[in-house]
Amino acid sequence: MSSKSLSPAEIISKALSDPEEYKRMAAGEDAHWSKTLSDPDRAGKRKKGQQAARILKKNRDNFSVYSYLRNQKGKIKHGLVLGCGSGRAERTFLEKGVGESFHGIDIAAGAVETAKKVAAENNLPITYEVADLNDVILQKRKYDFVSAQNFLHHVVKLEHLFEQIWKSLKPNGYLYIDDFVGETQFQWSEKRLKITTEILELLPTKHRTDVILDRPVRQPHRPDPGKLCSPFEAIRSGEILPQISRWFNVKKQVLSGSIRYHVLPLGVLESYTENEDTKTIYEVLRYVDRLLVDEGVLPPSAAQILLSPKRPEDIG
Repeated sequence: MSSKSLSPAEIISKALSDPEEYKRMAAGEDAHWSKTLSDPDRAGKRKKGQQAARILKKNRDNFSVYSYLRNQKGKIKHGLVLGCGSGRAERTFLEKGVGESFHGIDIAAGAVETAKKVAAENNLPITYEVADLNDVILQKRKYDFVSAQNFLHHVVKLEHLFEQIWKSLKPNGYLYIDDFVGETQFQWSEKRLKITTEILELLPTKHRTDVILDRPVRQPHRPDPGKLCSPFEAIRSGEILPQISRWFNVKKQVLSGSIRYHVLPLGVLESYTENEDTKTIYEVLRYVDRLLVDEGVLPPSAAQILLSPKRPEDIG
């Protein structure tokens, strides 16, 4: 007889209250991503998807954080990259003329060692630290800019991390976020499931085949929250935007992703580059994706946001 699955709230509660459970989940997270990110076959397939995304100009509606920060005229000197991995983000900021030096933090020791090596070989003004972002303590009023991209949906202790980021920023500093903010642990709303299912049923097979995962795009459904690909996957993703609003003010933002997660995953994008007809289908789907968010039909699952820290007296 199988045991009853835990609800998302119960999983979060256990991770926050039981140190041993947290360690178990963290170990599973490390094992999953160490294997996934080191898979050369998957990396090759993702490159094809990324090339298709460039052809289709997938991110054309996003704002350039590089241009915005460069225009701050010397205000951005020292930056922090959280979830730095092997160091690509901070190296790119320097290449784009943003900041004079950076500090990177990640829990993955191997990735940090790679980042250190690249920085040393190229004499880059970047330092590194291995730390768990759920428990990290950041230096107060140290940074002009903090980057937090594509990892917040794996953070359990959001309250702690956002408070630390707020404390680490100078009063006129910036926080940049680009992340998944959809339903926690992929427990999609009925309306999102209905709309995405009906759209997928209209598409031909070639646009419903994910070449990265090597399988058909799955029928939208709510997975068992205790059996996701990694233990911290989307652990509190639905709380990211509300938690941000307590500590920060929005300067610029792009919210999207009403249907994109299910209908336009990276693994299907190559199928839309074949000819003008397939590109037109892609354009219609992009339009629908943004329209459903802009008109309030569905909440976003993707957010690109530049923020500034609130004054202490304005924090609720």
